[in-house]
Amino acid sequence: MPWKSLHQSLRNLQFSYTDMMNLPKGIQYLTSLQSLSLGSCWNVTNLPEWISCLSSLQSLSIEKCSAIKSLPDSMRNLASLQQLVIKSCTELEERCKEPNGEDWPKIQHIPHVDIREVMVADLVVMVIFFLPDHAGIVSFSIHSEIVRAPNLQINFSAFLV
Repeated sequence: MPWKSLHQSLRNLQFSYTDMMNLPKGIQYLTSLQSLSLGSCWNVTNLPEWISCLSSLQSLSIEKCSAIKSLPDSMRNLASLQQLVIKSCTELEERCKEPNGEDWPKIQHIPHVDIREVMVADLVVMVIFFLPDHAGIVSFSIHSEIVRAPNLQINFSAFLV
């Protein structure tokens, strides 16, 4: 991809559900990039040191990228970065926790750091609706949603057989 031709026009970039192992090197030329998001990039093992070349970067999101174990030292040089979200990256979450995480000094200058652990309270709620039609044939519909429910109580007596 001709990354250099996009350097002044591309503002937001998102990688999701990809099996790439590294961020493309050409991204370092995207000096107008304001938002970078990595989601479910399970094989990406690190953020490169050249991430500091993204001088306009304001928002960085890393979600479900469990192979990323630490942040590069160059994170300290991202002066424009206003928001960092790390979610569902267990080892990285631990390293970035305030005040004693090993990577905390690299990100403490960022005004909004949001580190969210996967908790038992984050559930996938699945509701199955059994719908008999006019001939008595039962079909079903499934609705699922991720919810935060720290005080969830389930009453199994409400389910009818």
